[in-house]
Amino acid sequence: MTTTIAGGRIAGRIAITCSATVALNIGDPVRLTADYTVAKCDGTGPCIGIVTVPNVARGTGALAGTFPQSQIPGDVTVEVRGDMVQTLTAGGTINANQWVSSNASGLYVAGAVGDTARVGLALTSAVAGGSIDVLVI
Repeated sequence: MTTTIAGGRIAGRIAITCSATVALNIGDPVRLTADYTVAKCDGTGPCIGIVTVPNVARGTGALAGTFPQSQIPGDVTVEVRGDMVQTLTAGGTINANQWVSSNASGLYVAGAVGDTARVGLALTSAVAGGSIDVLVI
């Protein structure tokens, strides 16, 4: 027997909770826009995964009882492509949605195109010496 979730696919990745600044639906591919904040993929950055729990809730006030009503901003659950989320110390300024690489000195820095020592994608931002969450890919 195969276990599936919404969308008819088998779950098996890491699920992270993010904030969404737009209405998202189950199955929407998303990218990072800021620390643990996502929007639909539009080609401006790498897609980190797909929405498995959208930012919707039962309506209130004039919309009382109606479902679904988008909650903006609201929390979404994203099934991400990667092996784990690891907290690292930044060796320089790194922004959310930037690739993170290890340089020759063993410091974790913002990656460049073609890096061979790429660790993963930054889920948070930090300056040198600060902690960053990295989606290890």
